[in-house]
Amino acid sequence: MKNYFLLLACIYCLLLFPAAAGAHSHLESSTPADGETVEEPLDTLELQFDAGIEPLSTIQLFNENEEEVPVEDISIDSPVLTASLAEPLANGQYRVTWTIIGADTHTTEGEFSFSVDAPAPENEAATEEQDAPVTEEPETEQEETIEEETAEPELATADEEEDPPAAETIVPLLTTAVVIILFGALAGWLVRRRK
Repeated sequence: MKNYFLLLACIYCLLLFPAAAGAHSHLESSTPADGETVEEPLDTLELQFDAGIEPLSTIQLFNENEEEVPVEDISIDSPVLTASLAEPLANGQYRVTWTIIGADTHTTEGEFSFSVDAPAPENEAATEEQDAPVTEEPETEQEETIEEETAEPELATADEEEDPPAAETIVPLLTTAVVIILFGALAGWLVRRRK
């Protein structure tokens, strides 16, 4: 009789162990899903498990530089874990790691990745336009014309200096001719006086 109860106890333990092992919580689905590219602002992560989870379950988020992104709040409505972020995620690659304490008190952990490629908000786009460097506009034809008109008088002055007026050339010639005539008259007078 004693051996009979021992055998029943062993059979009960064997049947109970698979049930207990099967009660471990595993990730069933997530939002965003593993490998998904999110194309809209994202500030909430949701993990759905296939069994109950305890309040001490945790989640961590890392960016593509392996820097941890702060999670503002974690709420658990077994078997769903929701993580709220302080602000929408910037575009890039992200990795989520989770550690879950199941209803059977066993701990399971895992990870998944996703990326964000959302359009920039309108106010950020306007700020980028305001911060864009101002490029100098090329000189207009009017400005070039003004510069050419300013340069022309200088060229004219240079021409005047190179080509003196005819009057300035004639005066020295006349003076020389008068001197020669006077010299010739004086020489003739001296010759006549000696005779």
